[in-house]
Amino acid sequence: MHIAISFDQNFITPTYVFLTSVFNNNQHEKIFFHAIATGVSDKDKQDIEDYIQQHGAEIEYYNIDDKNLTNLIIPEHSYFTVATYYRLFFPSLVPAHVEQLLYIDTDTVVVGNLKDLYLTDVRPYPAGAVLDTVVAVRPDLGIDELGYYFNAGVLLINIPIWKEQKISEKSIQFLVDYPEKIKWVDQDALNAVLYRNVYKLAGGYNVTFYDIPKDLPRKKYKEFISDKYIIHYTTGLHKPWSILGENKFRYVYHDYLKKSPKSKERKYKNYKVDIKSASFFVKVRILEYLYDYPMIIKLLKRR
Repeated sequence: MHIAISFDQNFITPTYVFLTSVFNNNQHEKIFFHAIATGVSDKDKQDIEDYIQQHGAEIEYYNIDDKNLTNLIIPEHSYFTVATYYRLFFPSLVPAHVEQLLYIDTDTVVVGNLKDLYLTDVRPYPAGAVLDTVVAVRPDLGIDELGYYFNAGVLLINIPIWKEQKISEKSIQFLVDYPEKIKWVDQDALNAVLYRNVYKLAGGYNVTFYDIPKDLPRKKYKEFISDKYIIHYTTGLHKPWSILGENKFRYVYHDYLKKSPKSKERKYKNYKVDIKSASFFVKVRILEYLYDYPMIIKLLKRR
């Protein structure tokens, strides 16, 4: 399996967690990682390569010329970094013999075997992706019909078709031509360019915060993810390393963190909280507990 990942210095720990989750759930698969890592020291790159090789896998790092990124905007007040654009360059960077490439964001954990996903035949489309359950339509991008806008955090790319249709070039041009339309960086550009031209993957391959029922009781957590494959920690607010994050499956990330080379790091990064945020934290955690007792929730709603 050829898997593409991109990250910067701020995402080294999440990358280790991601890799650990891949290895734990794909122990008998041969995996080759293609990576773009900017601002990452040679030592950190080597440490990651050593960890990957310890699990019988391989990795190749690629360099991106900053000139390719100068015209690509990052929306104000967003948590995105320029690293999010790297996925656009993988099809032109990987060796010619690689025809199928699975791109996965590194703010994810893998909870199932990826072989069936990787072997999915997306032809005649250039890529497969999971529909976004939050964004229904985007008329500004030309998407005015339900069931077409997708989340680009997991992309199964058929490289020959992708190259033939010049998807990367068209996406970059869209970013340059219509910066005012960009909310979700290259995901918006890809959706505009690939409208009606994507193979629709099953939702379990990209489970975001918004796919998780708010009233899901803790005793049903394992059942819920038993048929899922990739949990994607979308939105800047709900990352699993945020103490105020509401993602119920942050514990899955923490479990793999404990198994990773970064096991001694703290689960949460932002310990400095004020009275307002502390109150919010307590409310969220109590609600998660109370969802195991629906009668109490009903009584509280009546009051």
